[in-house]
Amino acid sequence: MTRKRITFLFVLLALLTAGVSAHDAPDLHSHRFSMRWGPGIPLNQAALQEATGLDEAALRTALMEEGSTLTQLVEANGGDVESLIASMVADASDAINENAAATINSLEETINDALQESYRSLFPWHRHNPLPMIFRAWDLDTMLTEATGLERAALREALGAGATVAELIEANEGEVAAVASELAAKATDSINAAVAAGIERYEAGMREAFETDFSEQSKRRRGRRGPRGFYSHWTVHGGSSSAAEAEAAG
Repeated sequence: MTRKRITFLFVLLALLTAGVSAHDAPDLHSHRFSMRWGPGIPLNQAALQEATGLDEAALRTALMEEGSTLTQLVEANGGDVESLIASMVADASDAINENAAATINSLEETINDALQESYRSLFPWHRHNPLPMIFRAWDLDTMLTEATGLERAALREALGAGATVAELIEANEGEVAAVASELAAKATDSINAAVAAGIERYEAGMREAFETDFSEQSKRRRGRRGPRGFYSHWTVHGGSSSAAEAEAAG
């Protein structure tokens, strides 16, 4: 359970760092245009189709083959680009904040579990960092060295030998619950900062996407055809090449 919670926490962090809304993440097979490292644009979103007067297929054709930008399509239909972007960013913000709040609410319990768990490797010959992943973010490992009275190398060695972080804190005459609360407070501040920065990047990326000529980007990478017949990372999520593949192909 602990590792699942920690994994979810790092998935959230990755989403925020990339500036991608959490509400876009679960449906990996819906058709979205994607700018490199930017936000996914859901072509099947009702608000976008209403603003442009086009269905998903017509939107894809206009963007990928005819060279129209989203701004041009919205304005040609008498729509308000600023209002549409604001609405899409608001939806993304709500989803990001909801996921962040859920993570923060369980953060102290997650950290407390990680403090109590042993991360000793079952295979002594296999080199690994025994420090729980959650403590490698947001400078939490510095707080652990203070709480345990051990330098980083000594802390990793003790954890590798089978000690738990909680045991090391108690050996240093510390209170595990108090340390967990301090770690959770630090992580909460960092998550909130990441949320704010992620939403700003999402909005900036969305504005750039509305002005992008996707047909030009597609022409630059002609020759690498995805499973659904679209080209490269600049096309549609669910059938295009990954970012890494697109870079390798470039």
